[in-house]
Amino acid sequence: MKEKLVDWIDNSFISGKVHEANIVYRGWSNDFPFNKHSGVFNGHFTATNVAINYFPGWPGMDSLDGEGEFTERGISVWSDKARIHNGDIKNLSARIDDFTRPILMVEGDAYSTTHDGFHFFS
Repeated sequence: MKEKLVDWIDNSFISGKVHEANIVYRGWSNDFPFNKHSGVFNGHFTATNVAINYFPGWPGMDSLDGEGEFTERGISVWSDKARIHNGDIKNLSARIDDFTRPILMVEGDAYSTTHDGFHFFS
């Protein structure tokens, strides 16, 4: 894996508990993410009470309970429960479709006060 991705994983996941994980990985780590069937990487996991700082300077997310799925090129995560900046998040989904172009797409329903909502975006 690229050093930048390893650094992000090492520094972004603060705490949590993985209850189940099934991963299949075959191939050379320098070839990851795998192109043109040069390797296999897929898996599924469930986790609870996860705390993550996904981007420096942005509010972190905590109390996340959910599940996720890895593919050769990306990751998807789903959660019915999380908290961010004093607000509750429901129906959360986040994904990176292609690790070579790591664009994080996040959708969910946020429940918070107007004050905390404005502070989050400022």
